[in-house]
Amino acid sequence: MNANALKSPDELREKVAASSCPTRGFYALAVLSTTIAAYGLLANSTAVVIGAMLVAPLMGPIFGIALALVRGDRRLVFDATVAEATGVLVVLGTAFLIGLVPLRPDFGSEIMARTSPTVYDIIVALASGAAGAYAQLNKRIEASIAGVAIATALVPPLAASGLCFAAGLAAQGFGAFLLFAANFLAIELAAAAVFAFHAWSGGGFQFHIDGNTVFRRFGWSALLLILMGVFMTRTLAESVSQRQFESAVRQTLAEAMRQSLGAQLDTVRIERTSEGPRVVAVVLTPTPFDSTRVAQLERTLGDRVGNVSLVVRSVSSKDADRDGAVFLSQDELSKSKSSTELARFFENASAALRQGLADVPGATLEDLRRADGVLGDVLHATVSAPEPLGPQVVAALQDRVAQATGSQVSLVVRSVIARVADHQTFLFETDGPRLTPAEAFLRQVATSNLRQSLGFLPGATVTEVTFDFGQQPIRCRATIEAPRLLTPEEVGRLEDALNDPSERKIALEARVVVAGTITRAPAAP
Repeated sequence: MNANALKSPDELREKVAASSCPTRGFYALAVLSTTIAAYGLLANSTAVVIGAMLVAPLMGPIFGIALALVRGDRRLVFDATVAEATGVLVVLGTAFLIGLVPLRPDFGSEIMARTSPTVYDIIVALASGAAGAYAQLNKRIEASIAGVAIATALVPPLAASGLCFAAGLAAQGFGAFLLFAANFLAIELAAAAVFAFHAWSGGGFQFHIDGNTVFRRFGWSALLLILMGVFMTRTLAESVSQRQFESAVRQTLAEAMRQSLGAQLDTVRIERTSEGPRVVAVVLTPTPFDSTRVAQLERTLGDRVGNVSLVVRSVSSKDADRDGAVFLSQDELSKSKSSTELARFFENASAALRQGLADVPGATLEDLRRADGVLGDVLHATVSAPEPLGPQVVAALQDRVAQATGSQVSLVVRSVIARVADHQTFLFETDGPRLTPAEAFLRQVATSNLRQSLGFLPGATVTEVTFDFGQQPIRCRATIEAPRLLTPEEVGRLEDALNDPSERKIALEARVVVAGTITRAPAAP
């Protein structure tokens, strides 16, 4: 050290003692810095919290205690200890009162980050304490004490503790106070070491370096700091383990989602229960995850991270372009293509299925997912249609997919019955072979004409109409509810109405159910 830059013992004591006395200015700064820190924490503003660190007066008494212990200065020990203890009480009390004010917002990251201290905080405090003590000794770098105050926060942890206690969060409040206590002890010991080294190297005051003196003055502080360090090391290890666990869970679920076309992992929340970890995953998917798929995911997670229970919250999410359903966005598709064949496989398979389903009136592809089979890929497709898809249709679709993907594929189709109707009749439904678009249009127009032609008989309605296009002429069977039976001539009129839009002959068979609506006769006037 440059001797000319160092303060004399009297200058050092006078400087340290001036910042270690419990004066009105000291308490005023304690209240003001706590107010700034508390509202900065509530507003989750890092800049405001840093401002509170610069105003806070609690660093001075700690240096006073460290210097007094090295010099054996009982008067300075007493003044600095009283200032620090009462200052801590003032800060806690002020923060607690602020926390009781109504309209308090939810606690953000600035507060919660100070409720779980780790051994890193002790290391920072030790380095900051040594730097602060050296700044007290050296005239040229004394201005750097402000940086030390920012590096090692004292008022913000106490303010966070008071706010947590006011909110009824006792565990978080004790955690924040533990951070302050660790900072206090680390700064005290590091500063005392710097002052002792300065005295030993000819700093102008005596410090007897023997075991009894060192233990009597610093033993309890060192022991408490070591215990805190052990506890905080465990906290750090648990935090790292928790992050690794959460990362493994998210990565495993994200990889599993790639096997379900259109499914994307949104958020993951891990809850600790008495029975073990509980994972709640929110998934954006075209179709909800059923219990079978959740069980498969849970087994996959168990193999990767151990015993967990899984809850999947399915959020309906469907994308479409002009050609139909889109299960991967262009951005996802471009990223996936560069790294895996899975996206291309799904793209080609879904395109082939959509093309094949175009021949099935009313059928749409809702979901597609893949599983590994013994003989190749097994595709599970969910299709909504007016009637179940038969084995012949599935076989044709399977051939299309195999040709489009260039791989051996086994297709399993889950048909979801979706009856589509307009104001007149159900659409896309047949009794027998699949209708061509022309036959479906003919049935729709003929059914509409039949209903309109019944206008000559008040109270008559058509309840069911079926067409058999496999016969010549086309056979139409209609069930009609009417107040009386129809005559052959009236059935002929209806048959003529059926044949108006058609070049093919239609023969009508009418089943008439005699029914009428009767109400109580109105009372005589």
